[in-house]
Amino acid sequence: MFWIFEIVKKGLKQDLNFIDLYNILNEDSSELLGNKLQKIWNNELINSEKKNQKPSFLYTLFKMFGSTFVFWGIYIAILEIILNISIGSIVRYIISYFESSSADNSIKIYLLIGLVILLVLRIVTFCVYEMAAAHLGMKIRIATSNLIYKKALRLKVSSMHQTSTGQILNLISNDVNRFDFGMILLPFLWIGPIETAVVTYFLWQEVSVSSLFGVSTLVMFIPLQLWLGSKKSGIRLKCAKRTDDRVHLMNEIISGLQAIKMYTWELFFDNIAKSSRKKEINEIKKSFYINGISYSFILFNTRLALFVTLFVYILIGNNLTASKVFVITSYYYILQRLIQLFLPSISVGAESLVSVKRIEDFLLKEEKERQPKNLIKASDAKNTTIN
Repeated sequence: MFWIFEIVKKGLKQDLNFIDLYNILNEDSSELLGNKLQKIWNNELINSEKKNQKPSFLYTLFKMFGSTFVFWGIYIAILEIILNISIGSIVRYIISYFESSSADNSIKIYLLIGLVILLVLRIVTFCVYEMAAAHLGMKIRIATSNLIYKKALRLKVSSMHQTSTGQILNLISNDVNRFDFGMILLPFLWIGPIETAVVTYFLWQEVSVSSLFGVSTLVMFIPLQLWLGSKKSGIRLKCAKRTDDRVHLMNEIISGLQAIKMYTWELFFDNIAKSSRKKEINEIKKSFYINGISYSFILFNTRLALFVTLFVYILIGNNLTASKVFVITSYYYILQRLIQLFLPSISVGAESLVSVKRIEDFLLKEEKERQPKNLIKASDAKNTTIN
Protein backbone atom coordinates (compact mmCIF):
# COMPACT_ATOMS: atom_id res chain seq x y z
CA MET A 1 0.00 0.00 0.00
CA PHE A 2 3.05 2.33 0.33
CA TRP A 3 3.20 2.81 -3.45
CA ILE A 4 0.47 5.44 -3.21
CA PHE A 5 2.59 7.74 -1.01
CA GLU A 6 4.94 8.43 -3.92
CA ILE A 7 2.03 9.40 -6.18
CA VAL A 8 0.51 11.65 -3.49
CA LYS A 9 3.87 13.31 -2.87
CA LYS A 10 4.33 13.95 -6.59
CA GLY A 11 0.75 15.18 -6.94
CA LEU A 12 1.31 17.80 -4.26
CA LYS A 13 4.18 19.27 -6.25
CA GLN A 14 2.74 19.09 -9.78
CA ASP A 15 -0.24 17.91 -11.79
CA LEU A 16 -0.36 14.19 -12.47
CA ASN A 17 -0.39 12.79 -16.01
CA PHE A 18 -1.14 9.40 -17.48
CA ILE A 19 2.57 8.57 -17.54
CA ASP A 20 2.60 8.79 -13.74
CA LEU A 21 0.27 5.81 -13.46
CA TYR A 22 1.68 2.34 -13.05
CA ASN A 23 1.24 -0.18 -15.83
CA ILE A 24 -1.40 -2.82 -15.24
CA LEU A 25 -0.44 -6.38 -14.45
CA ASN A 26 -0.28 -8.73 -17.42
CA GLU A 27 -2.85 -11.00 -15.80
CA ASP A 28 -5.30 -8.07 -15.62
CA SER A 29 -4.96 -6.91 -19.23
CA SER A 30 -8.18 -6.69 -21.20
CA GLU A 31 -6.66 -8.41 -24.24
CA LEU A 32 -5.48 -11.45 -22.29
CA LEU A 33 -8.67 -11.88 -20.25
CA GLY A 34 -10.95 -11.15 -23.21
CA ASN A 35 -9.21 -13.60 -25.55
CA LYS A 36 -9.26 -16.33 -22.93
CA LEU A 37 -12.94 -15.85 -22.17
CA GLN A 38 -13.73 -15.65 -25.89
CA LYS A 39 -12.02 -18.99 -26.47
CA ILE A 40 -13.96 -20.66 -23.64
CA TRP A 41 -17.22 -19.12 -24.87
CA ASN A 42 -16.60 -20.35 -28.42
CA ASN A 43 -16.03 -23.87 -27.06
CA GLU A 44 -19.26 -23.58 -25.10
CA LEU A 45 -21.12 -22.61 -28.28
CA ILE A 46 -19.69 -25.61 -30.15
CA ASN A 47 -20.40 -28.09 -27.34
CA SER A 48 -23.93 -26.76 -26.83
CA GLU A 49 -24.68 -27.11 -30.53
CA LYS A 50 -23.53 -30.73 -30.44
CA LYS A 51 -25.68 -31.45 -27.38
CA ASN A 52 -28.61 -29.48 -28.83
CA GLN A 53 -28.93 -27.24 -25.78
CA LYS A 54 -28.67 -23.53 -25.03
CA PRO A 55 -25.17 -22.21 -24.23
CA SER A 56 -24.63 -21.02 -20.67
CA PHE A 57 -22.56 -17.91 -20.07
CA LEU A 58 -22.67 -18.59 -16.33
CA TYR A 59 -21.00 -21.96 -16.89
CA THR A 60 -18.42 -20.24 -19.12
CA LEU A 61 -17.54 -17.80 -16.34
CA PHE A 62 -17.29 -20.66 -13.86
CA LYS A 63 -14.92 -22.59 -16.13
CA MET A 64 -12.58 -19.61 -16.31
CA PHE A 65 -12.84 -18.17 -12.79
CA GLY A 66 -14.54 -20.94 -10.82
CA SER A 67 -11.42 -22.43 -9.21
CA THR A 68 -10.29 -19.06 -7.85
CA PHE A 69 -13.80 -18.28 -6.61
CA VAL A 70 -14.10 -21.63 -4.83
CA PHE A 71 -10.64 -21.28 -3.26
CA TRP A 72 -11.36 -17.91 -1.70
CA GLY A 73 -14.84 -19.05 -0.71
CA ILE A 74 -13.38 -21.99 1.24
CA TYR A 75 -10.70 -19.68 2.70
CA ILE A 76 -13.18 -17.18 4.14
CA ALA A 77 -15.58 -19.93 5.24
CA ILE A 78 -12.96 -21.71 7.35
CA LEU A 79 -11.56 -18.53 8.87
CA GLU A 80 -14.98 -17.02 9.56
CA ILE A 81 -16.18 -20.09 11.42
CA ILE A 82 -12.96 -20.72 13.36
CA LEU A 83 -12.28 -17.11 14.34
CA ASN A 84 -15.85 -16.19 15.25
CA ILE A 85 -16.40 -19.28 17.37
CA SER A 86 -13.00 -18.82 19.02
CA ILE A 87 -13.88 -15.23 19.91
CA GLY A 88 -17.17 -16.32 21.48
CA SER A 89 -15.46 -19.09 23.45
CA ILE A 90 -12.74 -16.77 24.78
CA VAL A 91 -15.39 -14.27 25.89
CA ARG A 92 -17.08 -17.05 27.85
CA TYR A 93 -13.81 -18.03 29.55
CA ILE A 94 -12.96 -14.41 30.34
CA ILE A 95 -16.30 -13.85 32.06
CA SER A 96 -16.00 -17.07 34.05
CA TYR A 97 -12.50 -16.11 35.23
CA PHE A 98 -13.63 -12.63 36.27
CA GLU A 99 -16.53 -14.14 38.24
CA SER A 100 -14.12 -16.39 40.13
CA SER A 101 -12.19 -14.52 42.82
CA SER A 102 -9.59 -17.29 43.12
CA ALA A 103 -8.63 -17.26 39.43
CA ASP A 104 -5.07 -16.49 38.45
CA ASN A 105 -4.69 -12.93 37.13
CA SER A 106 -2.08 -13.99 34.60
CA ILE A 107 -4.61 -16.26 32.89
CA LYS A 108 -7.02 -13.33 32.58
CA ILE A 109 -4.33 -11.25 30.91
CA TYR A 110 -3.48 -14.04 28.47
CA LEU A 111 -7.14 -14.47 27.58
CA LEU A 112 -7.57 -10.73 26.97
CA ILE A 113 -4.46 -10.65 24.80
CA GLY A 114 -5.75 -13.68 22.89
CA LEU A 115 -9.10 -11.94 22.36
CA VAL A 116 -7.41 -8.83 20.95
CA ILE A 117 -5.24 -10.96 18.65
CA LEU A 118 -8.26 -12.85 17.33
CA LEU A 119 -10.19 -9.62 16.69
CA VAL A 120 -7.27 -8.12 14.78
CA LEU A 121 -6.72 -11.38 12.91
CA ARG A 122 -10.38 -11.47 11.84
CA ILE A 123 -10.13 -7.94 10.45
CA VAL A 124 -6.89 -8.68 8.59
CA THR A 125 -8.09 -11.97 7.10
CA PHE A 126 -11.35 -10.43 5.93
CA CYS A 127 -9.49 -7.52 4.32
CA VAL A 128 -7.24 -9.99 2.49
CA TYR A 129 -10.30 -11.89 1.29
CA GLU A 130 -12.12 -8.71 0.29
CA MET A 131 -9.13 -7.56 -1.76
CA ALA A 132 -8.79 -10.92 -3.50
CA ALA A 133 -12.54 -11.17 -4.20
CA ALA A 134 -12.68 -7.60 -5.52
CA HIS A 135 -9.70 -8.38 -7.77
CA LEU A 136 -11.50 -11.45 -9.09
CA GLY A 137 -14.66 -9.44 -9.70
CA MET A 138 -12.62 -6.83 -11.56
CA LYS A 139 -11.12 -9.49 -13.83
CA ILE A 140 -14.57 -10.90 -14.60
CA ARG A 141 -15.84 -7.39 -15.39
CA ILE A 142 -12.90 -6.65 -17.69
CA ALA A 143 -13.17 -9.96 -19.55
CA THR A 144 -16.94 -9.65 -19.95
CA SER A 145 -16.71 -6.04 -21.17
CA ASN A 146 -14.13 -7.13 -23.74
CA LEU A 147 -16.43 -9.91 -24.91
CA ILE A 148 -19.42 -7.54 -25.21
CA TYR A 149 -17.36 -5.01 -27.20
CA LYS A 150 -16.15 -7.64 -29.67
CA LYS A 151 -19.68 -8.99 -30.04
CA ALA A 152 -21.03 -5.51 -30.78
CA LEU A 153 -18.58 -5.20 -33.69
CA ARG A 154 -19.76 -8.51 -35.19
CA LEU A 155 -23.52 -8.01 -34.90
CA LYS A 156 -25.60 -8.78 -37.94
CA VAL A 157 -27.72 -5.98 -39.42
CA SER A 158 -30.94 -7.65 -38.29
CA SER A 159 -29.54 -8.02 -34.77
CA MET A 160 -28.45 -4.38 -34.71
CA HIS A 161 -32.05 -3.33 -35.34
CA GLN A 162 -33.12 -5.40 -32.31
CA THR A 163 -30.30 -4.05 -30.10
CA SER A 164 -30.05 -0.38 -29.25
CA THR A 165 -26.88 1.50 -28.43
CA GLY A 166 -28.35 2.21 -25.02
CA GLN A 167 -28.65 -1.50 -24.26
CA ILE A 168 -24.99 -2.10 -25.10
CA LEU A 169 -23.91 0.88 -22.99
CA ASN A 170 -26.08 -0.35 -20.14
CA LEU A 171 -24.49 -3.79 -20.29
CA ILE A 172 -20.96 -2.38 -20.12
CA SER A 173 -21.61 0.40 -17.61
CA ASN A 174 -24.18 -1.24 -15.33
CA ASP A 175 -24.61 -4.99 -15.63
CA VAL A 176 -20.94 -5.97 -15.52
CA ASN A 177 -20.45 -3.91 -12.34
CA ARG A 178 -22.53 -6.49 -10.43
CA PHE A 179 -19.53 -8.83 -10.50
CA ASP A 180 -17.44 -6.49 -8.33
CA PHE A 181 -19.77 -6.79 -5.33
CA GLY A 182 -21.03 -10.25 -6.17
CA MET A 183 -17.66 -11.95 -5.77
CA ILE A 184 -17.32 -10.53 -2.24
CA LEU A 185 -20.77 -11.46 -0.95
CA LEU A 186 -21.75 -14.63 -2.82
CA PRO A 187 -19.66 -17.05 -0.65
CA PHE A 188 -21.77 -16.06 2.34
CA LEU A 189 -24.73 -17.83 0.75
CA TRP A 190 -23.23 -21.12 1.98
CA ILE A 191 -21.17 -19.73 4.87
CA GLY A 192 -24.38 -18.46 6.48
CA PRO A 193 -26.16 -21.81 7.05
CA ILE A 194 -22.94 -23.60 8.08
CA GLU A 195 -21.86 -20.99 10.61
CA THR A 196 -25.42 -20.69 11.94
CA ALA A 197 -25.44 -24.43 12.68
CA VAL A 198 -22.09 -24.19 14.50
CA VAL A 199 -23.18 -21.18 16.57
CA THR A 200 -26.44 -22.97 17.41
CA TYR A 201 -24.44 -25.88 18.81
CA PHE A 202 -22.51 -23.57 21.15
CA LEU A 203 -25.72 -21.79 22.14
CA TRP A 204 -27.15 -25.22 22.99
CA GLN A 205 -24.25 -25.75 25.36
CA GLU A 206 -25.21 -22.55 27.16
CA VAL A 207 -29.03 -22.50 27.25
CA SER A 208 -29.99 -25.94 25.88
CA VAL A 209 -33.37 -26.03 24.13
CA SER A 210 -33.92 -22.27 24.49
CA SER A 211 -31.36 -21.70 21.75
CA LEU A 212 -33.56 -23.47 19.21
CA PHE A 213 -36.35 -20.95 19.74
CA GLY A 214 -34.01 -18.02 19.21
CA VAL A 215 -32.34 -19.43 16.11
CA SER A 216 -35.74 -20.46 14.73
CA THR A 217 -36.79 -16.82 15.05
CA LEU A 218 -33.86 -15.88 12.80
CA VAL A 219 -34.53 -18.69 10.33
CA MET A 220 -38.17 -17.61 10.13
CA PHE A 221 -37.11 -14.49 8.22
CA ILE A 222 -35.12 -16.39 5.57
CA PRO A 223 -38.14 -17.35 3.37
CA LEU A 224 -39.22 -13.73 3.42
CA GLN A 225 -35.71 -12.69 2.39
CA LEU A 226 -35.72 -15.22 -0.45
CA TRP A 227 -39.08 -13.88 -1.63
CA LEU A 228 -37.78 -10.31 -1.50
CA GLY A 229 -34.69 -11.44 -3.43
CA SER A 230 -36.85 -12.93 -6.17
CA LYS A 231 -38.94 -9.76 -6.32
CA LYS A 232 -35.81 -7.65 -6.57
CA SER A 233 -34.57 -9.85 -9.40
CA GLY A 234 -37.72 -9.12 -11.38
CA ILE A 235 -37.53 -5.41 -10.58
CA ARG A 236 -33.87 -5.36 -11.62
CA LEU A 237 -34.85 -6.81 -15.01
CA LYS A 238 -37.61 -4.24 -15.47
CA CYS A 239 -35.30 -1.42 -14.39
CA ALA A 240 -32.66 -2.49 -16.91
CA LYS A 241 -35.31 -2.58 -19.64
CA ARG A 242 -36.51 0.91 -18.69
CA THR A 243 -32.93 2.18 -18.76
CA ASP A 244 -32.36 0.67 -22.20
CA ASP A 245 -35.53 2.33 -23.50
CA ARG A 246 -34.59 5.71 -22.01
CA VAL A 247 -31.06 5.72 -23.43
CA HIS A 248 -32.38 4.60 -26.83
CA LEU A 249 -34.99 7.37 -26.74
CA MET A 250 -32.41 10.02 -25.86
CA ASN A 251 -30.16 8.86 -28.69
CA GLU A 252 -33.06 9.16 -31.13
CA ILE A 253 -33.92 12.64 -29.85
CA ILE A 254 -30.33 13.83 -30.17
CA SER A 255 -30.06 12.36 -33.67
CA GLY A 256 -33.20 14.18 -34.80
CA LEU A 257 -32.61 17.37 -32.84
CA GLN A 258 -32.56 19.59 -35.93
CA ALA A 259 -35.97 18.37 -37.06
CA ILE A 260 -37.36 18.76 -33.55
CA LYS A 261 -36.16 22.37 -33.36
CA MET A 262 -37.42 23.14 -36.86
CA TYR A 263 -40.96 21.90 -36.11
CA THR A 264 -40.89 23.25 -32.51
CA TRP A 265 -41.57 19.82 -31.00
CA GLU A 266 -39.39 20.50 -27.94
CA LEU A 267 -42.25 20.38 -25.44
CA PHE A 268 -43.69 17.17 -26.89
CA PHE A 269 -40.39 15.27 -26.78
CA ASP A 270 -39.56 16.80 -23.41
CA ASN A 271 -42.70 15.19 -21.99
CA ILE A 272 -41.81 11.86 -23.63
CA ALA A 273 -38.30 11.95 -22.11
CA LYS A 274 -39.69 12.87 -18.68
CA SER A 275 -42.23 10.04 -18.88
CA SER A 276 -39.52 7.52 -19.80
CA ARG A 277 -37.28 8.70 -16.97
CA LYS A 278 -40.19 8.61 -14.51
CA LYS A 279 -40.91 4.97 -15.36
CA GLU A 280 -37.24 4.14 -14.77
CA ILE A 281 -37.20 6.02 -11.44
CA ASN A 282 -40.31 4.14 -10.27
CA GLU A 283 -38.54 0.81 -10.76
CA ILE A 284 -35.44 2.13 -8.98
CA LYS A 285 -37.63 3.27 -6.06
CA LYS A 286 -39.14 -0.20 -5.77
CA SER A 287 -35.65 -1.68 -5.65
CA PHE A 288 -34.61 0.72 -2.88
CA TYR A 289 -37.78 -0.04 -0.91
CA ILE A 290 -36.97 -3.74 -0.99
CA ASN A 291 -33.38 -3.01 0.04
CA GLY A 292 -34.64 -0.92 2.94
CA ILE A 293 -36.94 -3.69 4.14
CA SER A 294 -34.17 -6.27 3.84
CA TYR A 295 -31.63 -4.20 5.76
CA SER A 296 -34.17 -3.28 8.45
CA PHE A 297 -34.30 -6.94 9.46
CA ILE A 298 -30.65 -6.68 10.48
CA LEU A 299 -31.53 -4.10 13.13
CA PHE A 300 -34.15 -6.06 15.01
CA ASN A 301 -34.14 -9.78 14.14
CA THR A 302 -31.04 -10.65 16.22
CA ARG A 303 -32.36 -8.63 19.15
CA LEU A 304 -35.72 -10.35 18.80
CA ALA A 305 -33.99 -13.74 18.70
CA LEU A 306 -31.98 -12.85 21.83
CA PHE A 307 -35.15 -11.81 23.64
CA VAL A 308 -36.94 -15.03 22.65
CA THR A 309 -33.99 -17.15 23.82
CA LEU A 310 -33.76 -15.48 27.22
CA PHE A 311 -37.54 -15.45 27.66
CA VAL A 312 -37.86 -19.19 26.99
CA TYR A 313 -34.82 -19.86 29.20
CA ILE A 314 -36.55 -18.17 32.13
CA LEU A 315 -39.92 -19.80 31.41
CA ILE A 316 -38.52 -23.32 31.73
CA GLY A 317 -37.30 -22.50 35.25
CA ASN A 318 -33.67 -21.47 34.83
CA ASN A 319 -31.93 -18.65 36.66
CA LEU A 320 -30.52 -15.91 34.48
CA THR A 321 -27.15 -14.40 35.34
CA ALA A 322 -25.26 -11.47 33.88
CA SER A 323 -22.49 -13.73 32.60
CA LYS A 324 -25.01 -15.97 30.86
CA VAL A 325 -26.64 -12.99 29.14
CA PHE A 326 -23.25 -11.61 28.07
CA VAL A 327 -22.11 -14.90 26.55
CA ILE A 328 -25.38 -15.47 24.70
CA THR A 329 -25.28 -11.89 23.43
CA SER A 330 -21.75 -12.41 22.08
CA TYR A 331 -22.94 -15.43 20.08
CA TYR A 332 -25.89 -13.49 18.70
CA TYR A 333 -23.58 -10.67 17.69
CA ILE A 334 -21.74 -13.26 15.61
CA LEU A 335 -25.03 -14.15 13.96
CA GLN A 336 -25.84 -10.47 13.48
CA ARG A 337 -22.59 -9.88 11.62
CA LEU A 338 -23.29 -13.00 9.58
CA ILE A 339 -26.77 -11.77 8.69
CA GLN A 340 -25.32 -8.41 7.63
CA LEU A 341 -23.39 -10.29 4.95
CA PHE A 342 -25.89 -13.09 4.24
CA LEU A 343 -28.95 -10.96 3.48
CA PRO A 344 -27.20 -8.66 0.95
CA SER A 345 -25.68 -11.74 -0.69
CA ILE A 346 -29.20 -12.89 -1.58
CA SER A 347 -30.00 -9.58 -3.28
CA VAL A 348 -26.62 -9.36 -5.01
CA GLY A 349 -26.91 -12.97 -6.16
CA ALA A 350 -30.33 -12.33 -7.68
CA GLU A 351 -29.10 -9.19 -9.45
CA SER A 352 -25.98 -10.96 -10.72
CA LEU A 353 -28.05 -13.76 -12.24
CA VAL A 354 -30.20 -11.21 -14.05
CA SER A 355 -27.09 -9.45 -15.39
CA VAL A 356 -25.57 -12.75 -16.56
CA LYS A 357 -28.82 -13.62 -18.32
CA ARG A 358 -28.92 -10.24 -20.10
CA ILE A 359 -25.29 -10.58 -21.20
CA GLU A 360 -25.93 -14.14 -22.37
CA ASP A 361 -28.92 -13.05 -24.48
CA PHE A 362 -26.78 -10.35 -26.10
CA LEU A 363 -23.91 -12.74 -26.85
CA LEU A 364 -26.31 -15.18 -28.53
CA LYS A 365 -27.52 -12.65 -31.10
CA GLU A 366 -26.76 -13.36 -34.74
CA GLU A 367 -23.40 -12.29 -36.15
CA LYS A 368 -22.53 -11.20 -39.64
CA GLU A 369 -20.51 -13.58 -41.77
CA ARG A 370 -16.80 -13.03 -41.48
CA GLN A 371 -15.02 -11.94 -44.63
CA PRO A 372 -12.35 -14.34 -45.95
CA LYS A 373 -8.81 -13.12 -45.50
CA ASN A 374 -7.04 -11.77 -48.59
CA LEU A 375 -4.46 -14.31 -49.63
CA ILE A 376 -2.56 -11.86 -51.89
CA LYS A 377 0.17 -9.93 -50.15
CA ALA A 378 0.25 -6.17 -50.60
CA SER A 379 3.77 -6.34 -52.05
CA ASP A 380 2.56 -8.70 -54.81
CA ALA A 381 -0.49 -6.66 -55.72
CA LYS A 382 1.42 -4.58 -58.28
CA ASN A 383 2.49 -7.69 -60.18
CA THR A 384 -1.01 -9.13 -60.29
CA THR A 385 -2.89 -9.09 -63.59
CA ILE A 386 -6.68 -9.29 -63.62
CA ASN A 387 -8.24 -10.61 -66.83
